[in-house]
Amino acid sequence: MSEKEKKKRQVLDIGRLEGTLSRSSPELYSYLEKESLLTGRKKHEIIEEALSRLILEREVVASGLTMEQLLAAWDIKDRIDRMAMDKMVRFGLDFIRGFLINVGDMISAIQMSREEQMAKILEEEKKKDIDYQMKRTQAEIIGQVMNVMLPLILNTLQTVYKAQGINIPVVESKVEKKEEMELEVV
Repeated sequence: MSEKEKKKRQVLDIGRLEGTLSRSSPELYSYLEKESLLTGRKKHEIIEEALSRLILEREVVASGLTMEQLLAAWDIKDRIDRMAMDKMVRFGLDFIRGFLINVGDMISAIQMSREEQMAKILEEEKKKDIDYQMKRTQAEIIGQVMNVMLPLILNTLQTVYKAQGINIPVVESKVEKKEEMELEVV
């Protein structure tokens, strides 16, 4: 028998039971319909719960328990259930807390790694920038030294040539300020 046939047979059996109940006990069936509408549960679920209670009551009566003993047993069962639920909740909270701590640690580690990488990149960029600034400054200093030294060298050469009796045209050195040009530094 396939799964589909089993399901169909189960539905038919439930329908037969409800049909028999509606014909044999219309008052009970109307109560079943009202209960189904009020609770939103299916009729066969209500019947199942009622039968479970009936079986439990018969087992209690057969065991010879008094009502006080039964209530005491239910009270003990409820306390055990609450303790078990409390332990489950505490376990769940501890698990979640540990999980969140681990996730927080992982996020912190990722952020630290990212910050270290960013610091390394920034340090390299600063170093490149410092190297560029240093080379640019050196080029500017050499240019200015040459502007200052050129007239001195020319005057010294003129004095040496005059002392040796060589006539050379007098060159007046005027240091002209040129427009600053951006020097290409490699």
